[in-house]
Amino acid sequence: MASPAPVAPRPAQTPAGSAPDEAGESHRFEAVRADLAPGRPAGANENAPAEAPDDRVDDGSGVRPDRARAIANWVTEESDHSGGWLGIGGTESTAKVRDALGSRSALGPLDAAEQRVLTDRLIDRWEVGRGDGASGPSRLVAALADAPESRAIVGERLAARAARTGAEAPDAAKPDESWTSRARADSYARSAVAAAGPTDDPAAAARLGAMAERLSPTEAGGFAQALADGGARIGHRSDDLARVLDAVSAGPPSAARSAFVQNAFARTEATTYSDAGLQRAMGQALAREWHPDEPAAAARDRDRLIGLLATDQGRRLLGQADTDGPSLATRVNALATVRVDAALTGDVLRRTDDPWTNPAVLSPTAQASAQQYLTRRGDTPVALSGSDLDNTVGTAMGLAPAVPTGTDPAQAEAAAARGQFNYFGSGDNAEPVKAVADQIRAVTGDGTAAVTVLPVTYSDGKTGPVQIPLFRVTDPTGAERYVDNTGRLYEDFADWRASNVLPPGTQIYPADGHLRAGVDGRVALGQDNTPKTVDTFGEQVASVADKAALVGGIVAGGVLIVGTGGLATPVVAAAGAVAAGAGAWGAYRSGSALADRGEHGQSLDPVTDSAARGLWLNLGASVASVGAFGSAARLAQIGRAGEAVAPLEASLHGYVQSGAFALDTASVANQGLETARNWNAMTGGERATSILQMGFWGIGAGVGMRASGTRNPGDMFNPITVRDNLLAANPPGVRADPGLPGNAVRIDYDAATGVVRGIRHGPDATPADISLHQRTAQNIQRSLTLEGQVARLFGGDGAPPPGTVGWAARQDITKVRERLDTRIRELDAPGLTAEGRAEIEAANAIDGQHLDALSEEVSSYVRDPAAATIDARNTHRDTRAERQSLPVGDTTVRYGRNEATWTVNALHQTVRARAVLREIPAHQDRPRAESVLTSAVGREGGIATRDFPKRDDGGHMIGYQFLHDQGLINMFPQNAQNNQQIYTQFESEMRGWIEAGGEVHVAVQVSGGQRLANGDPQWGGARPDRIGLRFEVVNPKTGKTVYAQQSTMRNREGETYNGLETEMASGSGRAPEPAEVAAEMRRRLGF
Repeated sequence: MASPAPVAPRPAQTPAGSAPDEAGESHRFEAVRADLAPGRPAGANENAPAEAPDDRVDDGSGVRPDRARAIANWVTEESDHSGGWLGIGGTESTAKVRDALGSRSALGPLDAAEQRVLTDRLIDRWEVGRGDGASGPSRLVAALADAPESRAIVGERLAARAARTGAEAPDAAKPDESWTSRARADSYARSAVAAAGPTDDPAAAARLGAMAERLSPTEAGGFAQALADGGARIGHRSDDLARVLDAVSAGPPSAARSAFVQNAFARTEATTYSDAGLQRAMGQALAREWHPDEPAAAARDRDRLIGLLATDQGRRLLGQADTDGPSLATRVNALATVRVDAALTGDVLRRTDDPWTNPAVLSPTAQASAQQYLTRRGDTPVALSGSDLDNTVGTAMGLAPAVPTGTDPAQAEAAAARGQFNYFGSGDNAEPVKAVADQIRAVTGDGTAAVTVLPVTYSDGKTGPVQIPLFRVTDPTGAERYVDNTGRLYEDFADWRASNVLPPGTQIYPADGHLRAGVDGRVALGQDNTPKTVDTFGEQVASVADKAALVGGIVAGGVLIVGTGGLATPVVAAAGAVAAGAGAWGAYRSGSALADRGEHGQSLDPVTDSAARGLWLNLGASVASVGAFGSAARLAQIGRAGEAVAPLEASLHGYVQSGAFALDTASVANQGLETARNWNAMTGGERATSILQMGFWGIGAGVGMRASGTRNPGDMFNPITVRDNLLAANPPGVRADPGLPGNAVRIDYDAATGVVRGIRHGPDATPADISLHQRTAQNIQRSLTLEGQVARLFGGDGAPPPGTVGWAARQDITKVRERLDTRIRELDAPGLTAEGRAEIEAANAIDGQHLDALSEEVSSYVRDPAAATIDARNTHRDTRAERQSLPVGDTTVRYGRNEATWTVNALHQTVRARAVLREIPAHQDRPRAESVLTSAVGREGGIATRDFPKRDDGGHMIGYQFLHDQGLINMFPQNAQNNQQIYTQFESEMRGWIEAGGEVHVAVQVSGGQRLANGDPQWGGARPDRIGLRFEVVNPKTGKTVYAQQSTMRNREGETYNGLETEMASGSGRAPEPAEVAAEMRRRLGF
């Protein structure tokens, strides 16, 4: 048997005189005196405090590194079966682990975090075939039968590992590997459920609920998927999934519980719902998701959902089918239908063999689409010619537009406005669009085509609802012909109903091929089986050729579920969207969030959802509207590129948008405002496609309002107002530039024209610094508009033209003067500290020098981009850069009778200071340079706020009062409250001991909890996270230590320091007076 591995026991309370340092070793204080006070007898300080120990690590486990290593070593060396003969007898591995989890091993007591680390290491070992291998989870759970608390922790870690293992499973291209991974995930998941206790244990359900709550939403979702996959693919019963669903339904709502329910719904296959227990559990869980605070409503929908899942049709509607079935998005949309229609029950679903052809499931989607078409477009044909026809067809079919490589987008948009550019003339979508457009032209001849787009819904058990367009075309004789999405021509609507080539399934369409509303406001719709639907067995499965008839079709609902960890509440959000109004259906994706869009809470809007494009098309765009669309599309292109709109171009857009607006109606303007509200939630691709769609909807002026930032429709008639709004709505981009020092800001512009390209700023620039340059940039842009250039052309004031050194200097002078004036006012602010005053005066001096230089350049006509800069000079010291010149190693300084040594690591960070303090030097006011440096170091840590107590100060490792100004080597970024309150207590106590006649030996260490390869600490970032303090007081006459103190704290607000005053207060029950503290110090020194 191998010798036991070294084990780090759980540390006991640290004695007053020593403590383990970051490496876990005892650190002696003699090092301080050996460096600073040669000749002092070694061993004179037997009870010296040690270096401040590490706190818990920040790796998420909450366990110190030495403990984590000890646990890992124990699992590797000590956890396997041992003793006995040929495997008979001895100590079982599960018995060892049970004892370790119960704090009965060489590891000593284990808290919950350490038990989790131990369990994770065991699972790692089992996964590579060591220890108990694949049987490890079930054996350990059984061994912990009498230890429910440890069993719960083991269950939680097994659930988390099940989630991870399932997520890492290979794809379907590697079925053997995928099956193995999923089987392992299933084993972990079922052992996790077993760890909660048997079904007859009354506390088991609460443990399961608590286990799920301890998981992150990502882990909870993966846990649900592992249980659901096990039931479907591995062949296990669904009891375990039902148990957890029951448990999470019994607890309060949370993100983890919702993630479990929604992922369970997503991955549970239709066949698995044959278990009545799972029907009940899923029905209850979904109803609780819908109505977390309404028990009566939850109970009502629970019973209805259970009834639905009890039918074969309900299981096929809501359960996951094979890879050829409806998508998860379609199933979620069907669940939304179930929620909003209380009349949709199991009996209703039994009326059709296939639930995906049931009118109760399909009609809400089809009716909502038809109403949107009727309201936004109407039934009147729209005259289309040139590329307008191609662009209309392609957009109606939901296909993505294409711009050939090398084509200028602006020129393409201008040509499209004239009907001379086809966005679907190239690329993968060119052929299907051409087939339809050519057929329409064949019907109408060379003249303008009069076209109406009709929404048709197709559905079967393989696809679910799919929206496809049907084009009604008026021929030269006035007869109505029909062209479908494949380019197939029909003589009339009856011909289309009888001979279209849609796959076997059902079709819903506007009755008689026209959009008409009845007295109840609902569009008259018809529904029947497609012509290819037959009754013979097996022919319900469409062929590949049949599916080609769905080209350009859009899956109804459009709910897209993304993210690695769960559905991000699509079940709840999708249902809520449908309930919001008669026209609401589905949801759109932005990241993993689902949100309602459109008026009346409608979430399926052509402007904001790429899955819905083509559903709500209006083909009545006038030439002016298309022109406005081209203008707005150009602005959107600029916005996506992060560029500012060119001033001259803003003027031209102003005239185009104003002219277009005069030809449109107030309702069109309202649609533009709707687009504006949704703009920020859309992806770049959705924005581009949406603008194209809006052009065909005939809302070019609305687009112009959004693009120009104009809210008042009356302002759209004034091209100057539109121009200024465009400039304001499309300002030069602002970005951080790590290459600029401190609070420097620079305006980038085209050297030839003066047009602003963007604004860059350094890491310390304030919002006020940036805002000042934004105003300057706007003034520059305004001066370069068409109107500004005309005025300059005829004004002839002799000023240097844009882009020259003189022009740049004139822009800069105004800005620098404004910044100086602002700072001068700040000097009069009440309560301004000496440090703040010094910083402002130093900044003003730099800007004053800048202003002097600019005054010599104002008349220069030279074009020199290197000299013609518009910027604000950095007024902050860059202490990060200055630290690079600090000498690595130890630096010792003697100041009067005091001595100090600072240690600088290889990263040029001061990480340790040691000092012997024997006197208080005569008072000395802090020099101005010291105050400026203190502010600069405070900014060095990157804390954004400058407000107390959140901000950082430049903290002194050894107080200014002991060594006065020692420069950057003695400073580090320190939380302001920690510096001014807590650290001050530490320094005041040391001062008291010195004034009482003692000699103070002090060591300060700052770090981030990590060490370099040579053992030196490091900050771990721009600022240290931890501060370790220790000092001892020595009687200078006897050389004996009379008092020792140490403290470890975080570099943040809210920390405490417990020194001699705290010790005296704990003994007397009251805070001691200063005179009492001084007397106690003298008493201990023997004076």
